[in-house]
This record gives sequence, structure tokens and C-alpha cells, in this order.
Amino acid sequence: MKNGGIRSKPVGESSTRDSEGELWSKLWSLWILPLVRNFIWRGLHNSLPTEDKLVWKGMLIDRVCVLCSNSNEDLVHVLVTCPFSSRFWLTTPWNLLTTGQQ
Repeated sequence: MKNGGIRSKPVGESSTRDSEGELWSKLWSLWILPLVRNFIWRGLHNSLPTEDKLVWKGMLIDRVCVLCSNSNEDLVHVLVTCPFSSRFWLTTPWNLLTTGQQ
């Protein structure tokens, strides 16, 4: 809404949209492969085709992780808690997992 040339937000609207917009702008401007950028975007939107998502969409499949068979496959499991993904993150130069998550 404009008021005397000053743009104001509707009552109760936070700056969340502004910070989200800034996040997406930074993501899309990164010098990384488009495939990787898309994967990050889809992960942040919880739209990767994990077993739990496919079941939720009506597919008749087993939800158990095909890599470890220890847990239902959801986004957190696939990217963090699965023993296979944990080993991957430990091999990166950033060592993104803390000792407690190994």
C-alpha cells in the first residue's frame, strides 16, 4: 500500500517475505551447477521425491529407506540420519555433521 509515496506493509505482515526473497536471490545467484541449485531449492521446499512423499501422493510403495532399511525414508532421513548420507557428509571438506550425529 502506498501512502504519500512511502510504501508500507499491511498490518501484521512481517519481514519474512523480504528475508525469504533475499535467500532465494542468493541461491539463484550462486555459481553452482543448475542441477545442484535445483536440488537445494527442492530440498528447502520439501519437494524431493522421497518414499514418504510418494506414498502421500498415493503410490503403493514401501516407505522404508532402500539404502539402510532402518527407517522410513523422509527428507531428513535421506539427507542427514541415514548411515549412508552420514558417511557422505563426513567425507566432505566441510564436515557438516557434528560428532553427536555420527
